[in-house]
Amino acid sequence: MASVQKQRIRPFLDNADAIWRRASYQLAMDKAAAREKLLRNGWLSMMPPEFSAALLDICVWKSFSENAPLYLAGDPPGGIYGIVEGTISITLGLGRADSPPVNFGKAVVWTGLGPLLSGQPRRATIMCTERVFAAYAPLPRLRALLSAQPGWWMHMAQELLIEFDLAASIANDLLIRSARRRCAAMLLRLGDCRFAPPQGGTIAEAHVTQEALAELSNLSRSSISLILKTMLDGGQISASYRTVRLLDYEALRLIADSDL
Repeated sequence: MASVQKQRIRPFLDNADAIWRRASYQLAMDKAAAREKLLRNGWLSMMPPEFSAALLDICVWKSFSENAPLYLAGDPPGGIYGIVEGTISITLGLGRADSPPVNFGKAVVWTGLGPLLSGQPRRATIMCTERVFAAYAPLPRLRALLSAQPGWWMHMAQELLIEFDLAASIANDLLIRSARRRCAAMLLRLGDCRFAPPQGGTIAEAHVTQEALAELSNLSRSSISLILKTMLDGGQISASYRTVRLLDYEALRLIADSDL
């Protein structure tokens, strides 16, 4: 009887094993592609190859569902995340509990450097606005890496400079008095083409709702709707659910940086 049961079960076990092997192979391929994407884009693309490779070697790979937090303001110190796929929202822990996000970051972007420098708890809340796949360098591994290679601190400082430039850009755009210009500037930043062309010559996309765009631009929902309609009519953008495609980023940049 036991032999018969084994014979009946064996095909299912073989099938399960095949599924597991395919899943493991796909995961390995996904990690290899993700690693390559991080090396070719953003911060690590500007760093020495030996540093970038060593940093990714200490990373673990994590998947997050929509609306899941990477971390919350006040959480214990942790490591840094490199976003490979998906979009995150950044909300500062310095204001009211119901403060809106100050920015949305889409792949490829890094976040979480603060605790490495200060040893203090997280100062911002990072939420996934869609499914996210990320590399995570745990804080103890990161400290050990930099202890072994003190000269690599300068490369970490480069990421800090990138984050400072972004914060300064956000503050500068929020000082734009014209609502239309301010909205155009926010769309360009969310599409990651505020000061440079879209990566790979593709059409840039801002993954954001009208409500979130209004909050980021410090405008009412009705004002944002009217501005977006003029941009739609002008052919500068197209819009769908939670996505604005920047069809003519150069025209949007002219709007954002004009004197009108």
